[in-house]
Amino acid sequence: MSIKLKIFTNSSINLATAGINMLCTVLIVRFFGSEIYAGLIVDLSYISILTILLEIVPTNYILFKVQDDPTRYQGLAFLAVISFLILMIATYVAYKFLGIFYTNNLWIILYVSSIAIKKYIDIKLQSSGHLSEYFLIEFRGAVLRLTLLYLLFLLSTPPPVAVWASLTISTILTQSIWFAKNGTERKAFKNSINRSSWKQLTGDMHSYLPYYLGITLKRGGNNLTPILANVFFKDKEVLGAFFLAYRGLQFTIGQLRTIEGLLNHRNTLNKIKSISTKNKTVVATVCQFTCIVISIGILMLSGIKIYSFYAVLILSFSVWISMFAMIERANAYSTYNIKSVNFSIAGYIIVYISMVSLSSSFGIKGQIAYSILLVVSDLAYLGTILIFKNNVKYDNK
Repeated sequence: MSIKLKIFTNSSINLATAGINMLCTVLIVRFFGSEIYAGLIVDLSYISILTILLEIVPTNYILFKVQDDPTRYQGLAFLAVISFLILMIATYVAYKFLGIFYTNNLWIILYVSSIAIKKYIDIKLQSSGHLSEYFLIEFRGAVLRLTLLYLLFLLSTPPPVAVWASLTISTILTQSIWFAKNGTERKAFKNSINRSSWKQLTGDMHSYLPYYLGITLKRGGNNLTPILANVFFKDKEVLGAFFLAYRGLQFTIGQLRTIEGLLNHRNTLNKIKSISTKNKTVVATVCQFTCIVISIGILMLSGIKIYSFYAVLILSFSVWISMFAMIERANAYSTYNIKSVNFSIAGYIIVYISMVSLSSSFGIKGQIAYSILLVVSDLAYLGTILIFKNNVKYDNK
C-alpha cells in the first residue's frame, strides 16, 4: 500500500471515529450540562497521570525495539497482564481513599484497567504496520459508546454513571471482540506467565532510564491544560465552554496523530520525512481551517453561547506547531534520541506554568488570554526540540 493510500485510509477511519466521539461530547453537554463535561475532562487528566504506571517499559522505546527484534513481542502480553492488575489496584486506592475524581464511581476503575490491554493492542498493531486495524477497533468502540450513551440517557441513568459506563463497556467489549477474532493473541496471553517473558523486558532496563524523565514530563505536560484551566477559570460554565473550544483543537490534532501513528513504523517515517515543506504547509493550513470550523460547530451544537471566536482562532495556530513538532519527535524516538524530546517537554512545561502564574498575578483572565499562553507554550516545545536536536550526543547501549 502506498504512503498516500495509507494516510488516506487511516485518516478516514480516524476522522469517522473522531466525529462520533465529537457527537458524544455534544450529547453529554446537551443531556447532562457543561459542568458534567468539564468534570469528565478533569477526571480523564487524573487518569492519564495514573496510567504513567503503564510506562514501566517505555512505549516509544518498545515500539521500535520490537521492529528490530520481533521476539520481544513475547514479553508484551506479560506486561499487559501485570499492568492491568497494577492499574486496578492504584485506581481503587485513588477512588476509595483519595477521592480525586470529580465523577466518583466504580466504572472508572474498570475503564482505567482496560487501558493496559488497549496499550498492548496499540503497540502490536502500530509496530507491525497495521495501524488501520487499531483505528477500526477505536471506530467500533466509538459507535458502541454513542449507542450506549443514548440508551442510558433514555433509561434516566444518573449522569456520571451514564458517561463512564458507556465509555467503559464500549472499550472492554471491542477489545474482547478483537481477541475473539485473533487466536494467536489469546495464545500469547496464555503463554505469557513465564520467566523468559519478563527477562526480555528487564534485560534492557539501562535503556529505559532516559525515557522515564520524558514520560513523566510528557504526561504532566499533556494534562496541564485541563488541570490549570480548572484553576484559571473560576466560572465552571466558562470552563466548560473553553474545553469545548479546546475539543475542536484536540479533534484536529487527533487527525494529525493518524500520521504520527504511521511515523512509528520506520519505513513510513522515512517516506513522510521526504514530503516537501510546501505539501506539509498545505496540510497544516487545511487542518487549521478545520480546527476553527469544528470548534465553532461543537460550541453551537452544544448550545453554548459564552465563547470567544478570537480564542478559537488563536487556538487553531497550535495545529501548525503540532504538525512540525510530531515529525521531529518521531525522528528522535526512531533513533532512540530521547534527550531532545525531554528538553522540549521541559521547555513547554516551564513556559506554560510561568505564563499561567504571571497571568494570575497580573489579573489577566479570559479565554483569549488562556489561548495565547497555550500557543506560546507550544512554540516553546517546537523551538526547543529544533535547537537541541543537533546539539545533543546520544548513545543506545
